[in-house]
Amino acid sequence: MARNRVLRPPPSGNVKAKRAINETKLLRAELQKAMLIIESLWEMLREKHGLTDDDLYKKIYEIDMRDGTLDGKNQRKAVECPDCGHMVAPRHPACIYCGRVIDNSLFTLV
Repeated sequence: MARNRVLRPPPSGNVKAKRAINETKLLRAELQKAMLIIESLWEMLREKHGLTDDDLYKKIYEIDMRDGTLDGKNQRKAVECPDCGHMVAPRHPACIYCGRVIDNSLFTLV
């Protein structure tokens, strides 16, 4: 016996726009929380260890230049796997062909 299914139309542009707005609001709230935590950590480091804002700027520059480009990003570019020669995208911490770990940083974006 066939069941009667209610077919719903795909979400309209208006529904998609509302979802995007809500997601943006959530991301903004998460970013604000992260900024508060980062600022708190920096103030604790400055107060307890005598670090200066100049020390922080130098470290930011050092980290930003690890990928060879001063661009405000610290994620590596695609690299050739040293084991099998395939290109490994920055979003993959290991080669998808042979499994060789390319990036095991705690701060890699996925």
